[in-house]
Amino acid sequence: MSTPLDGQNVIDHLLAMHREELASDEATLAELKGLPEGFPEAEQRVEFGIQMRKDAIAELEEVETALAQAAELAAHVERAAKGELEKKARQFLSLPYAQELRQRLGHGATVLLDKTYDAESLYDATRDFGESLDESFTPAWKAMPKDEHGFAKGRFHVRFVWRPT
Repeated sequence: MSTPLDGQNVIDHLLAMHREELASDEATLAELKGLPEGFPEAEQRVEFGIQMRKDAIAELEEVETALAQAAELAAHVERAAKGELEKKARQFLSLPYAQELRQRLGHGATVLLDKTYDAESLYDATRDFGESLDESFTPAWKAMPKDEHGFAKGRFHVRFVWRPT
């Protein structure tokens, strides 16, 4: 199984390759200089290759440093973005509508009464509220867990809001 290539893997591979070839070129140069007959033209070519390898290694090391700095900056930006998103999410969830929505969509939430009244029918609200707590009118009430005294376990959210028409 091959390792997926990313910027750091490529740089590591190129650095290893150039360092290996640099060592080989330096060994070749040492052999050429050790020969009694001398090969000045070949020595110049090898010396030029050595200098090119050293320059390539220096540039790759600069790229490696820049890549590390870019990765660090990206991590910082990601942390900052997550923090900002977390703040926005907390702000949204603190809004009354979001709280109501969270409760309605929350685990085990059962809506027993959800009705809008005009001024005249508002007088029926107390009857509707009572019926919402009676299993003969609201079958969901029967399925709700109760304590040893017959009271429903959990909390009830009641909201009485007027809106102009």
